[in-house]
Amino acid sequence: MTKLFRNAKIVDVENGEIFDANILVENGRIKSFEGQEKSVDETIDLQGNYVLPAFVNSFMNSVEAGKENYFRENGKVVDESAEKDVQNLFLVKNLLAGAVFINDISKTGVTVVDEIENKNEKELSALSMQIAKGGKRPFIKLGQDLMSLGSVGKQFEKSAVLVLEDFGFLDRKPVIVGGNCLEKDDLETLKSYACDFVVLPSEDGKVGRRQTNLVSLLRKDLQVCVGSGNSAEIDFFAFMRQMVMSMRCMFEDGSCMSERDALKLATSGAVLGFENRLEVGETATFVVVSARESLYDDIFKTLVWERSKNDVLMSVKEGEVLQKNGEILMKNLPSYGTIIKNLKQ
Repeated sequence: MTKLFRNAKIVDVENGEIFDANILVENGRIKSFEGQEKSVDETIDLQGNYVLPAFVNSFMNSVEAGKENYFRENGKVVDESAEKDVQNLFLVKNLLAGAVFINDISKTGVTVVDEIENKNEKELSALSMQIAKGGKRPFIKLGQDLMSLGSVGKQFEKSAVLVLEDFGFLDRKPVIVGGNCLEKDDLETLKSYACDFVVLPSEDGKVGRRQTNLVSLLRKDLQVCVGSGNSAEIDFFAFMRQMVMSMRCMFEDGSCMSERDALKLATSGAVLGFENRLEVGETATFVVVSARESLYDDIFKTLVWERSKNDVLMSVKEGEVLQKNGEILMKNLPSYGTIIKNLKQ
């Protein structure tokens, strides 16, 4: 099966260069950027719009997000029979926002470690053993607020990071979710164990948490990715703006974090174990974004400051168009209206 995505403007997220291309896709992989219309099974005209790597939602809990944002407000709690509809709802939200790679922990089976302050030594030991047997990287909610860190310190008489080290959690190369309130010594310890981070800009903003110190994480060469967490708002352009503005305010420095940094974080698949690149031989997974005129000469500034999820025209995974102009084309996925109707019932 061959497809030609013609009239594309490829955005290089490394250096900001833009080049015109006709993307030839064969069996889900990019075969050429100079494809011809001869002998292709399907041609899709991208009409000169931007093409960049798809956004990566590295940590999302769709069921909990549904409870917090929709059902608990009405005095209800989503039951098991509705969980599939909730998951479908958030899958649609991600596709509309250009997030094709989605780590929805409500169905991927990864272990999430949270509320360490409410666990005793026996419980932590059992959980560590469970993670070791499972073989998957745990996602550990750590240092999201000062109260939880203080509670752990009071209970174990050492920092939460050292508690995790003592019980073997850090040996599993965990992904730290948050890290909003961690100190320099904590970060050095986590770096020595090859830990990665996921930040939750929308959830942090909604809850009113301190923003994670992204500048320190990046300067220590720690891998950082972006997730929506328990938030119902999924807009990676808004996430990027929030990260840039919060860091510049935190350090009172307009140059401490660039728009390029933000775009790389939003499209990074490192935490989930893959490189998200648009190169010949790689999978044809990308997002198409409106390329209307901009006052900025810098493509990173254009994308971060002038675009929103409404500018996502197409979401493509392995050559398959999953969303186009707001219409969900993913097979076996109910329409948005059907999902909403089911949930209202």
